[in-house]
Amino acid sequence: MSNSSYEDDNMYNIPDDVSELLHVVYHCIYPVIIILGLISNVLCLIVATRKNLQKNNITRYLKFAFSIDLFGNILTIPTVAIEGCTYSSYAEAVYYAHFGWSAITTLRILTHYTLMWISYDRFLAVWYPNRYKKINTAIIVKKRLIIMTILISILYIPFDSMAEVRCIKGSPEGSGCTVWLSMPVYKVMSNEEKYTLFKPIKVICALVFSVIPGLLIVFFSVALGYGLVKKEKSTKMSRTIETNYYRIITVLVLNISCLMISSPLQLLYSNYILGSSHCYMGFGMEAAIALLNSLLSLWSAVNGLVVIYINKDYLNELVHIFKPKITVHTPGKL
Repeated sequence: MSNSSYEDDNMYNIPDDVSELLHVVYHCIYPVIIILGLISNVLCLIVATRKNLQKNNITRYLKFAFSIDLFGNILTIPTVAIEGCTYSSYAEAVYYAHFGWSAITTLRILTHYTLMWISYDRFLAVWYPNRYKKINTAIIVKKRLIIMTILISILYIPFDSMAEVRCIKGSPEGSGCTVWLSMPVYKVMSNEEKYTLFKPIKVICALVFSVIPGLLIVFFSVALGYGLVKKEKSTKMSRTIETNYYRIITVLVLNISCLMISSPLQLLYSNYILGSSHCYMGFGMEAAIALLNSLLSLWSAVNGLVVIYINKDYLNELVHIFKPKITVHTPGKL
């Protein structure tokens, strides 16, 4: 890990308008989203662990997704004390360089893969019901989630260990440095010729972390949507879709809303990885990234509430927690 000070500090001077934008995002918007996310995800986890809802794969996947979102909200709490790009202490910079941001990113990747598995689950239920009956077990879901978590975490270890912390104002010796910068591994390596071999690794990681799960989510979503439209052509499929209708709607709502936010965000971050540095791309690009990051965090905070609202069984369980004798009648059923 390098702690060297740059000769040209001006290249790391964040424009005033960008600095003000990041201040608003991290000190005003994020605290509201974090509080909302903590409350909603705790409620969703309580509902998802209720005994009456432990009979289908959707609930098993959603419990994992709610846990990820809750953990992500907890990890986001320290961000309300920073300005987004630079840090006032070495310890703070080390935390975000080697754990903070990469952990939050890893959780987002796990969320996308969980959505992919949920979509696959509904895809099999609609198009291949006989095969679905054979694999509709808790142990298979558990194995998928455990293996997925281990593999993605292992793939992200190099990003954690090879990032750098650099002093950009003052002397890195003793307590002479006043401003620190964390350099993600893909920025460190893309800026130094000796790491040219890292370019194909970046492409592979982009495929594994974003492109592959995104394309699979799109494929399964289109297949489910097509099944809804064409269900009258097959009596067997029609019965399957009627039985799983609100589960399918839930999956489509989650997938479409997530992809609408995460896809443009990934494109903007591709520009960050391949060229310009985050926080120095101009106000327009930084505003777009800040907006999409805030929306993605908000989506993680409220998607569970949307699931509960759509499905009668979940909503009834939530109401029973506070008023055990009341039953809510809504059209959906998970």
